[in-house]
Amino acid sequence: MMPSSTNGAAVITTGSAAQTAAEQAARLHRLPAFAGVDVIAVTAGTNGFLTALANPTDRWLSSEVADVFGRPVQVSWLLRTEGTAVIDATQLLTALPGTADRNLSAVATSYGLGQLLQRARSLGAHTVIVGAAGFPGADAASGALNAAGAKLAVANGSGLKVGANELAHILTFTPAEPKAQPHVILLCDTDQPLAQIAGIDDARRLFAALVNPYNPNVTPESPRTGAYDGLAFGFACAFNATLVDATGFGVQLHDPESSVRHAQLVIGGPEQIATFSRVYDTLDGRTITFTADVIGPENAREIAATFATLRKG
Repeated sequence: MMPSSTNGAAVITTGSAAQTAAEQAARLHRLPAFAGVDVIAVTAGTNGFLTALANPTDRWLSSEVADVFGRPVQVSWLLRTEGTAVIDATQLLTALPGTADRNLSAVATSYGLGQLLQRARSLGAHTVIVGAAGFPGADAASGALNAAGAKLAVANGSGLKVGANELAHILTFTPAEPKAQPHVILLCDTDQPLAQIAGIDDARRLFAALVNPYNPNVTPESPRTGAYDGLAFGFACAFNATLVDATGFGVQLHDPESSVRHAQLVIGGPEQIATFSRVYDTLDGRTITFTADVIGPENAREIAATFATLRKG
């Protein structure tokens, strides 16, 4: 997929939880600065990546599961003929009136994600690819593991849909039967280990200590275990999940012929730019580190100006 425009230019967008890579690409394409320029959308496990991954032979399925607040929500997912399911966990991020974002990490549950894993398993999936960019994983995957059949002993007797505020009450953890679980491939938005996540609280540390013995090859210092506030660590230990760099996965999927290497401008968040740089050795300063969730009128003009400067150079 080499750039096909006569000027050889290309722009890569990588999406966010709030705006898909395709939406970012469309926003830039409407600007005069990008007329005749190839804008390539690379999904990295963000909102909209189901559509990006879908094949004509895939089955689109819909399931009612718990959202991050434990309320019922209908979500879509893919089941492929070879037995691979694809799940977009960002669909569980629904709004709750009156709940501030800062409180989300205290109440959010990954229970619905575990329900989706179980639905996929029940339909014969042996591998599940999970994109979860922006997912609040402060319950350290306890909710998902609970829904998938793990046994949690909770001090006060609650915890049907364990959220972050219940972590401190969990006394013991027994994982679900390994043979009954599909292989999970979790697309991670950071390479940081759990031990380096700022603000990790004692409850998550205690839960991490409970699940760690089930996969001694994983430690809090292992790469990517800090993704989604420790949800990746829980999945790696209890599900033996493979933790994959989301941007690297997107590059492999959407850019098999190394268009990024030849792009005049690459747009992405700090972790995504770092991954692009590793995959392609160097980008020679041809990058914009983009940290906002949405490309809108103001920052689009800034990106266009940077792109124009790079092309002149």
